[in-house]
Order: sequence, then C-alpha cells, then structure tokens
Amino acid sequence: MTLIAKTIWRLNIHVIEVLAAIDSLSTYDFLLARLKEGQPEIVDAILRQWQFMHEWSEGRNWITRIIPVLYSLIALPQNKCLYFNYDGRESDFRFWVFRCLQGLKRRDSIKHIEAFLSTVTWPTEALVEAAMAHWYVTGSITYIPILRRAAKRPNDISMAKYFLKIIKETGNKQPNKR
Repeated sequence: MTLIAKTIWRLNIHVIEVLAAIDSLSTYDFLLARLKEGQPEIVDAILRQWQFMHEWSEGRNWITRIIPVLYSLIALPQNKCLYFNYDGRESDFRFWVFRCLQGLKRRDSIKHIEAFLSTVTWPTEALVEAAMAHWYVTGSITYIPILRRAAKRPNDISMAKYFLKIIKETGNKQPNKR
C-alpha cells in the first residue's frame, strides 16, 4: 500500500472518529448513509467506531436503523466487501459487521449469520467473527469447528483462540443478553 493510500485510509478513520464523537442523530444519519453506499474502507472505519458509539446516548437510538443496513452488508458479494487495510493486507469489512452483531446480541440476527456461515468461501477472519456472533446470540456451539480450524492455522491472525477461551470459560453457556 502506498504512502498516499495509507494517509487517505487514516484520514478516513480520523474524520469518522470526529463525526462519531459528536454523538448526534444528524451525524449518525450521515454515517448511516455512508454505510449504505458500501464503500469498503468507509464501512470498515464506521463500524470500527460504531462498536463504541452504540453505547452512547444517541447511538442507542440509532440501533433500529442500523440493523437492516448491517444485514444488507452481510449479503453483499465478497468482491464488494474487500479492501486493503493500513497494513496492506486484504480484509473483509464484514469482520466489523459481525463484531457489531456480537455486541447487539439480537435474535433476529441468527438467520443472517447462519446464511453467511452456510457458505465457507469467505475469509477466515470474517468466518470467525460470524461464528462468534452466532454464539453470542444463541449460545449454540454449532459453529465451534470453524473457530477450532482457524485456531489451528499457522500464524493465525484471527480471534479464534481468544473466542474459544471465552466459550470454554463460560462453559458453553450463552452470554448475558442485553
């Protein structure tokens, strides 16, 4: 990745951080419109921040509006979701979609997560996050094999080992619901 591309990527992150910090519906509406456009680098940057924004006062009001957008992002073809991150590695923004769904723990997410997991052609890091989102929502260990396979990969960079540890420590019990 060139220096210019890295600079632009980091600038996108900082602009979104500033907008998110305003914590107002109008800025969230602006960010939601950018999510709907589906530009991978921008989606990545917004969802990275949204993990924290949904805890803020206006962010909580935004949840019902972002959920359908998150589901539509899951259903996009892979070539619309890939981008090169600041490390120059190819990434899939659905990693962050599933990270957000983990935090929300909504039952209506199950069918969307399972549809994604039923096709194993996705990048491992996105599959790992989807498997963990499924566990957070259902408490089911159905997709634990995905985590185990990922954890066994040499130089695995996913969160698989960490997620397996969490599941083991809770005794496979569904985490507290919000």
